[in-house]
Amino acid sequence: MPLCVFAEEAQLYATPSMWDDVLTRMRHYGIFPTFITNDPRSLPEEVFSLCDNLIAFKLQNSEDLKQVSRVKMVDPETLQLIRSAENYCCLVTGSLTNDFPLLIRITPEGGVRMGGETRELA
Repeated sequence: MPLCVFAEEAQLYATPSMWDDVLTRMRHYGIFPTFITNDPRSLPEEVFSLCDNLIAFKLQNSEDLKQVSRVKMVDPETLQLIRSAENYCCLVTGSLTNDFPLLIRITPEGGVRMGGETRELA
């Protein structure tokens, strides 16, 4: 059974010296790290070069797209699809989809606050 660890805004609490160690150990033990961020440029390049899956919502900033383009499982032309993605749509590719890029629509859940707020870990 696959084990996933979700790290939301990990750049706020992981030090630069931790990245290489954490990523290689997780992969060694079969743990799939999932990084969630509104600012892909704040994550180190290792995160993108070692990632197994990509779930990307609308990114219009060219520098954000350039950083995300370091993933190996999607070509730059396909990645450009998220620049013009509609609200509640995202690009999913990697081991989740057998490396086949999919644009999927996310259905909002009633009664749940989905604001995408981030706060620093104290």
